[in-house]
Amino acid sequence: MKLPVAEFTALLAELEVRKAEVNSVKAQTAKLVARAKQLRALAYWVSAWPRLDPSDVVDADVLSTSPSGRRAKAIRTVEGGFRWIGYLLPERIRNEEIGDALEDIHRIINDPACPNVYRAVRWKIISTWFWLFWHAVGRISAAILGKRTG
Repeated sequence: MKLPVAEFTALLAELEVRKAEVNSVKAQTAKLVARAKQLRALAYWVSAWPRLDPSDVVDADVLSTSPSGRRAKAIRTVEGGFRWIGYLLPERIRNEEIGDALEDIHRIINDPACPNVYRAVRWKIISTWFWLFWHAVGRISAAILGKRTG
């Protein structure tokens, strides 16, 4: 089967267009693969760094209410205070002790029936610090004595 020269030339031109499209897709794919490698490395670095985000350890329904004014400032202050100590603690203690304390503090601050919010929050912070200290001393003594900790 013989093709006329005009059809053959048109098919060659279409083939060149398709080759250019394929090369463009290959270049885009290479860029996406390189970006995925960068994001994977970033994700590894972020996951390796200890962090405490209230949304990680506090139930979403507790955070759904948004207080304003002094109560919002109190919440930010408490979360900031616990966040910096959370960097020093193991993940289990961060999630259990600090997460539970943040949930309770959010409930206390957002509860209109609480007669003395300031006192309740203050005692919750003091008790949380006590238990954090208690667990830290337990971990240090277990390390000194060579016992395993869970």
